[in-house]
Amino acid sequence: MFLSRVPVLKEAWEFARMGLVPGGTCRNLSSLEGVVAWDGSIPDEAKSVLADAQTSGGLLMAVPRGKSQRLLAALHAAGVADAAIIGEVLVGAEVRIQVAP
Repeated sequence: MFLSRVPVLKEAWEFARMGLVPGGTCRNLSSLEGVVAWDGSIPDEAKSVLADAQTSGGLLMAVPRGKSQRLLAALHAAGVADAAIIGEVLVGAEVRIQVAP
């Protein structure tokens, strides 16, 4: 997944930079060890935002590559303004989730 593609409220970034994150977020981050490979350039506040314990996390779905643009257009047409393609599924990846800038 690509951090730069994930829609995030600007206020969430502000709170994360101040270190204002719930304890559950820290537990979520701990549970991701061995599952997520963070690019070395990903700052701690971004990790906190992606592992935030206060949100429902939105809806994440995997869609065949040939249908992703059509789905994205349909979501935007339906009023889901911040729908985005944030990554891709890779066969044979060494870790379950790779987070890149």
